[in-house]
Amino acid sequence: MDPPVNYDDNVHHRNQYADNQGSSEFYNPVNSQQFFDDTSGQGTYRGDAGSPPPTVPNKMFTDPLASMAFQYGSNFANSGQEYVNSNFARVIPVSSLKYYFAVDNSYVFRKLLLLLLPYAHTDWSVRYAKSEPVAPRHEINAPDLYIPLMAFVTYVIVSGLVLGIQDKFSPENLGIIASTAFVMECLAVCLIFATLYFMSVNSALKTFDLIAFFGYKYVGMIFSIVIGVLTNGIGYYCALGWTGLAVSFFLVRTLRLVISQEATSNVMGTVGKKRIYVLIMIALLQPIMMYWLTCQFIK
Repeated sequence: MDPPVNYDDNVHHRNQYADNQGSSEFYNPVNSQQFFDDTSGQGTYRGDAGSPPPTVPNKMFTDPLASMAFQYGSNFANSGQEYVNSNFARVIPVSSLKYYFAVDNSYVFRKLLLLLLPYAHTDWSVRYAKSEPVAPRHEINAPDLYIPLMAFVTYVIVSGLVLGIQDKFSPENLGIIASTAFVMECLAVCLIFATLYFMSVNSALKTFDLIAFFGYKYVGMIFSIVIGVLTNGIGYYCALGWTGLAVSFFLVRTLRLVISQEATSNVMGTVGKKRIYVLIMIALLQPIMMYWLTCQFIK
């Protein structure tokens, strides 16, 4: 038999449950305390969801010691940049390089024609304005570095294409071709300056001038490689002979006015003979280098 139900106790429990619903001590998942502390804000800030936390001033700018260290670092960086710029200008004169790249499309087209067909050209002197040579875009006889640089890059690209056609392409071979051509150019320039020095031949020739003059042969080399690929070996040798002779003729006619200018009145003297020897060496060196750097692409 079931025990009698105590209605007073039930009423007491219902009243207690109703009271606990309104009390703050009763568990509520919305208003309950978080399991982990919120470390995303500053301090123990508890604000609304849409309100930003209070801003805290940057201690680096309020601390005198930190400001002093920041200023010292900025001064040190500026002094280091000035030191690098000054020493870089000593090694590579940027202002002088601007002259060699002062070209336009008209100059490039006329200079390429002159390199391939130099025999009809008559005036080989370079004009001057206020003791300074005229910019290449206004003087076709002035040396530039734009055509040699672009011709060197084109030579490397064409070499890679030819190696790909012949199923011999590899990054190592392309790197060897580029590095070999670069080293040969450096050795040729050093050889000419060493010859001028030991033979005591005065010259107004600058380093960038000689690099530019020696770099013009890459135009003929590219032409010879393309003709050699389209035709057979006979076409390559014909193109190489033509371009090699054209480059030699161009260099002799140009450099004879630059190397030992004061020796023009004594052409058959000692200085004049040395100048002729140097010009002959330059004229013979360029076709040899052209053949050495292109013969590997012809079957």
